[in-house]
Amino acid sequence: MPSDQVDQIVASAADAAQALVRVLRLLSRELKLTAIQLYSWDDKLGKLELVSQHGKVGVRDLPSVLRSRAAELGTAPGAGAAVGIVPLVARGRQRVRGPASSAYPLIRARRTVAWLVLCRASGGYVPTTAEVLASVSSRLLLLLENRLHAERADSLSHAANLDGLTGLYNHRCFQEVLSNELVRAQRTGSPISLLLVDIDHFKEYNDAYGHPKGDLALAAISAILRRDTRSYDTPARYGGEELAVVLPYASQRQALAVAERVRRDVARYAFPGATTDGKASLTVSIGVATYPTHAETKAGLVERVDQALYLAKSEGRNRVCSSLVVSRKVIRFAFCPPAFTSSYYRDILAGVRDVIGELGNIELLVCAPEAESDAAGFARICRNLVDEKVDAVGMCIKHPSFGRQVARLNRAGIPVFVFNFTHRLTAGKVTAYIGYDQRNAGAEIGRYLVRLLRRRGNIALLKGLAGVSTRQRVRGFMTEVSAFPRMRVLAIESADWLRDRARAVGSELLRRYGSEVDAIVALNDEMALGALTAVIEAGKLGEIFVIGLDGTQDALASIRAGRLTATLNTNPREMGRILVRSVVRGLIKHEVLRREIYSPINVVDLENVNA
Repeated sequence: MPSDQVDQIVASAADAAQALVRVLRLLSRELKLTAIQLYSWDDKLGKLELVSQHGKVGVRDLPSVLRSRAAELGTAPGAGAAVGIVPLVARGRQRVRGPASSAYPLIRARRTVAWLVLCRASGGYVPTTAEVLASVSSRLLLLLENRLHAERADSLSHAANLDGLTGLYNHRCFQEVLSNELVRAQRTGSPISLLLVDIDHFKEYNDAYGHPKGDLALAAISAILRRDTRSYDTPARYGGEELAVVLPYASQRQALAVAERVRRDVARYAFPGATTDGKASLTVSIGVATYPTHAETKAGLVERVDQALYLAKSEGRNRVCSSLVVSRKVIRFAFCPPAFTSSYYRDILAGVRDVIGELGNIELLVCAPEAESDAAGFARICRNLVDEKVDAVGMCIKHPSFGRQVARLNRAGIPVFVFNFTHRLTAGKVTAYIGYDQRNAGAEIGRYLVRLLRRRGNIALLKGLAGVSTRQRVRGFMTEVSAFPRMRVLAIESADWLRDRARAVGSELLRRYGSEVDAIVALNDEMALGALTAVIEAGKLGEIFVIGLDGTQDALASIRAGRLTATLNTNPREMGRILVRSVVRGLIKHEVLRREIYSPINVVDLENVNA
């Protein structure tokens, strides 16, 4: 898709002018044009300026005709609304001589701020021309703004916005730019990254070689910063020997690459030494934070990048860190699900491993009892973790003795993180609870089923082992379903969260109620897949809806295959990712965690399973 290629050009280009040329060349090729031009347009002043072009237009009077047409459209009722492709015809005149020409408006805030001129030798336009131009218009406006911004920056007085020593933007300008870019990022849904650069041991350099050479070194590092960033990035002097860079439309990965390039080039540079010919070395530590990955507000982004810089310096300096990179000390983290009888916990573990793979420096221990009912095995695992002196433990509440085991880990100084939680503990201290609202999950399934059955039908409900999770899910489901008199629950049976048990219970329910059953709802995916097997064996696939709750990979695959009807996706893999991120943040002493952290939930069926 041209829009994807344009995104790549915008994200990778160091110069807005060059990026515009590349985008126009791409559009010319995709739309089979002989030439394409981009004009900026000021409707208040009637000012039209050529900004960039690809190909030879070969029409002398085209700008005057475009200006006339732009003025006509700009004063027409509904100005600023999307007007599509406009033939270039002036009042009282024939169509522009030469190649057939039309124009396409680029609109922002209901005002036309630019025009694309399209020229073709003969024939009609490619049928998708308007669609393609609409899909890339926001990126063209971004490049146009950055191009004009760069031109304006060259012509403005440097005294107001630039730091006299480094030639970078000053702190006041940095704050304004960051605020404006964040507003734009929030509006367009694009990322924005922030670098915070600190010169390592700069005081010692000044003491050894003098402040005049320190000023020269600071100016040289600033020049490297300007050279290694794009023309529409904003490098600034943040304060003292700290520098900052605002990187619009840069993801975390792209920002880390820029930061690493700066770090490497500074480390290779020969700075002024003790004598005229003497050379010295300097290094920098760089923190990286990205909106919206790390924070969604200006204050949050600045806080995150400051924490990342702290990590870079605490790890030994001369390095780049994002706000989630762990310290040099290896973290020994124990992941302890109630059992691996459900694929749900395997999916959570996959998310845990995702983040560990990204961050490194985390040693993972996986410990689980043979069965969820194995309280003795759970207690034995907790004793072993104390003996192992792990740094943190992630657990799921399933046993009445859980509070006592958490207290045991507390006494050993081991922080405990609870995932897939159902309620807060009254005994023992938990650093953070990660999960979702269990009652709301049951209610969400109930609401979906009411819509599916159109408020009328017979339901069999399969629940898990006795406990808070089962009670909350059942309560949420029944609250929604019982509001509709024609929705009738034929039976509520326990299948202990197990697939084989659910298969047997489902077969018995189908034998007992036969064709009366319209839907089987299971309060986890393992039981849903077991009930599905019973439905298939009874020859009723396609006649009875089967719905689960968890969002495991097995359940999603069954939905894609057209077998399982739906599941409530509680995003177990994302829960695992949140768990490890929370552990890392909790072990970084200067970061305070929210007590409860929720992963998103949504119903998934055949319509959105591949979304």
